[in-house]
Amino acid sequence: MKTKPPISRRNFIKKASLTTIALATANFALAQKITHKKPNILFIAVDDLRCQLGCYGHSETISPNIDKLAAEGTIFKRAYCQVPVCGPSRVSVLTGVRPDSSMWKCSDLKTRFKTLPALFKDNGYYAISNGKVFHHMHDQEQDWSQLPWRSVPIYHGQGDWAKYNSNKLWQDDESGKNINPKTARGPYFDCADMPDNAYQDGKVAEKTIADLKRLKDMDKPFFLACGFWRPHLPFNAPKKYWDLYKREDIKLADNRYKPKDLPSQCRNSSEINQYGLVANRKSDENFHRQARHGYYPLCQNG
Repeated sequence: MKTKPPISRRNFIKKASLTTIALATANFALAQKITHKKPNILFIAVDDLRCQLGCYGHSETISPNIDKLAAEGTIFKRAYCQVPVCGPSRVSVLTGVRPDSSMWKCSDLKTRFKTLPALFKDNGYYAISNGKVFHHMHDQEQDWSQLPWRSVPIYHGQGDWAKYNSNKLWQDDESGKNINPKTARGPYFDCADMPDNAYQDGKVAEKTIADLKRLKDMDKPFFLACGFWRPHLPFNAPKKYWDLYKREDIKLADNRYKPKDLPSQCRNSSEINQYGLVANRKSDENFHRQARHGYYPLCQNG
C-alpha cells in the first residue's frame, strides 16, 4: 500500500493561498450580490400638498412626520407640479410624457409610453397601488402586479364623486346640514371626533403599513405606491388634528390678491365654490382663517 508523500511547506502555502483566493473570490461575489440587491421602493403621492410645511420653513404648520422624512432625504427647493390639475399631473409623472390639461387618463395619450409601475414590474418588482395614484383607479391597471386598491369606489365616472355622502367623505353628522344646494356636495371641511381610519387617508395608511410588513418577506423587491387624497378638497380630517390649531392664532395669507399684469389664462381654482359653507364668504377674513384651519390638519399625512 502506497502512502502519499508528506506535503511540502511550499505546496501547503500554495494550496492555502489558492483556497484563500477562492474563498475571497466567493465572498467578494456574495458581497457584490448583496450590494447590488434591488432596493424596495415606497412611492408616496399627496394630492394638492403645498410647500407650506415645517421642512420648508413654515412654522405655523404642524407637520412632524413629513418633516422627519424630509430630514432623512433631499428637499427640492425649486420643484414644481407637472400641470396644476391633479389627473394630468399624475399621468405625466407616471409616464414621463409632457403634460397637457386633457391627459386625465393614459388612454388619452396619443404617444407610446411605458408607465412607472410597468417599468418596475418588467424588471422583477412586485408593484402595488394603494389609494389615489393614477387619478382613475382602473387606468393602466394591468401595469400593477395586483389590481389597484382604494378604500371607496371613487372616480369611476358614475356621478359626482363628492356628492354628499356617496363615498362617505364626511363623518360629522352636522356636515349634512350644510350641503351646497346647486351641487349637492357637502361642506368644504369636516372634523369629526373619529379615529384616523374613519377617513379615506387613514384607511390608505393602514393598508400600506400592512403591505410593507407583508412585502418585506417576499423573494422579490417591491414598488409600493401610496396615494393620499387630502389635502385635496374637501378638507376633512379627525378633530384631534383640527384641535392642534387655535383659529385666532392663524395668520392670513400675504398674497391674497392677483399680481399686477397677470395673464388672463392664470386664474384661481374655483372648485371650493362647489362645496357648502362657502357662498359669498371668500373675501371675508374669518373665512380665510377657517379655510386655513381646515387645510393645516391635513399636513399630518404620513
